[in-house]
Amino acid sequence: MKIDNTLANVGQLRPEESKARRPEPAATTPASGGKANANIDLTRTSGQLQQLETQLASIPEIDMNKVEAVRQSIADGSFNTNEDAIAEKLLSSVVEGLRRQIK
Repeated sequence: MKIDNTLANVGQLRPEESKARRPEPAATTPASGGKANANIDLTRTSGQLQQLETQLASIPEIDMNKVEAVRQSIADGSFNTNEDAIAEKLLSSVVEGLRRQIK
């Protein structure tokens, strides 16, 4: 799975732009079956998603301190691997990929 910055600019709209793009809420009528409530829930969820996207955008993609620590442990020979755990996760990944292809 590749993670990229396609959603990085989502939360950067100016308030007047986001209001202009937001549709007006639907009028509530007994025959509408609660569409106004659904619209309110979507607006709340949208706001929460924008907050999460802003928080995620502030997290660096690569933890350089961790990379340097692993690099140093490899260089000085202290890097340990658990071959059984690596093999188990690799096989689980392959099995999951095959299950997705079958569906």
